[in-house]
Amino acid sequence: MVKELLEKFSKITEEEKRILAGDTRVDYSIYSTHSNEFMDRNKLLPVGHQIGLRPHTRFIHFPPHKHNYFELIYMCKGTTTHIIGGKDKIVLTEGSLLLLNQNESHEILPAGEHDIALNFIILPQFFDAALPTLHRENPLWLFLVSSLSQGSTPAYLAFFVENVLPVQNLLENLAYTLSMGGTANNEIERQTVNLLLQHLASCTDSLGVISEDARQHAMVMRVLHEIEENYRTCTLSALAEAEGISDSALSRLIQNETGVCFTDLLHTVRFQRAAYLLRETKLSVAEITTAIGYENASFFYRHFHKYYGCTPKQYRQQNSVV
Repeated sequence: MVKELLEKFSKITEEEKRILAGDTRVDYSIYSTHSNEFMDRNKLLPVGHQIGLRPHTRFIHFPPHKHNYFELIYMCKGTTTHIIGGKDKIVLTEGSLLLLNQNESHEILPAGEHDIALNFIILPQFFDAALPTLHRENPLWLFLVSSLSQGSTPAYLAFFVENVLPVQNLLENLAYTLSMGGTANNEIERQTVNLLLQHLASCTDSLGVISEDARQHAMVMRVLHEIEENYRTCTLSALAEAEGISDSALSRLIQNETGVCFTDLLHTVRFQRAAYLLRETKLSVAEITTAIGYENASFFYRHFHKYYGCTPKQYRQQNSVV
């Protein structure tokens, strides 16, 4: 993080001055209107905003609490220790981040003066607005965002991405924009977060897999990526073999995590590709059918109509750009 921003976020706040003066109780009036165990978005977000930022309060232990918002914690400098669900201990190091789902138990051990973390407070609908434009082209990204916005497992994702420059740049840009008061309708912040999530979706190697839920989630992310990249030839059996589990176990996992079976996911990706080719090329429908992995033309016609509400020819006439 650039020196000017780090200095800004390192300043001792009035809340921290009180703590250093000897009052080691959490001042819940800052965070909640109802309960000492509940952090309220209405207290932490500016009126009319769907995303906000506050530096993490140092020098104090935050007992187990829950939030009615998504929290993205970014470690600018030093370390912080988090306990999720009363059992999973996560130590965030410089450049790493934690995505925490709504209504999860979250405890934070005291941070020191040089442990600088940023808490991004994000409402679920902040992600939802991007879904209509993004889900047609990138099912992997859709899955990541919908899992957050619908409150499904896992409870958290910890990414150790200190060496992933695009992620670091986007987080720094987001922090700068919000520290200056944000933009109208949070439009710049929304686009920045969309790009950030797309980069994170490709960083499964940097995912700190702590719990079984997180391991399963990471596996499904890999599977969805494989479907997207190799939709013509991939099979459930090949994917299961690569992951070292049975076909039936992987099928159940995909269904549980996404709400959709493997076959429907595969067809969706193929139809999305067919729609792209119909819009952007002059390939015949027969050529497109073969190109996306179907041998049975009647099956393609029937299910394309079911998916888009029109025939491939009608779709091309209504949407062609060539």
